[in-house]
Amino acid sequence: MIFDKDFEIPLIDIEEELLSIPSMDYQAELSLSTDKFANLISQLKDFGETLEIECSEDKITLSAHSSENGKMITRILIEDLTEFAIEENEKIQMEFALKYLYDICLYQKISKTIEIKISKDFPMRILYPLGAEQDATFLFYLAPKMAD
Repeated sequence: MIFDKDFEIPLIDIEEELLSIPSMDYQAELSLSTDKFANLISQLKDFGETLEIECSEDKITLSAHSSENGKMITRILIEDLTEFAIEENEKIQMEFALKYLYDICLYQKISKTIEIKISKDFPMRILYPLGAEQDATFLFYLAPKMAD
């Protein structure tokens, strides 16, 4: 059963400048099915709190581990991606919080593909294209975990 709903949301007056993230060229860019990526992130979250990602010219490795739950490693072959580009001879190793990545993946139903862009020491850019229009996107940034 579907019910009609009305919402009223109060307006907020923000006097601060909005934080903007400058456009940049990323060292690695990949695109794949949102369903497959969300499924992988959900499984990895069961093994630890941190996603370790390693990108090179021939493969992408995602892993998570904890002393309580063991370790999961997933190797994604370049042939299995919709699109992939990485700077020549580049190898990127970074860590991200799986909790936030999992939450971002909850939006998987809005797009068939997800575009991920990463560079060393910069936030991961996660984009859901929303249609044929180039500007119709849903965009997230996820900062890498800092070393202790």
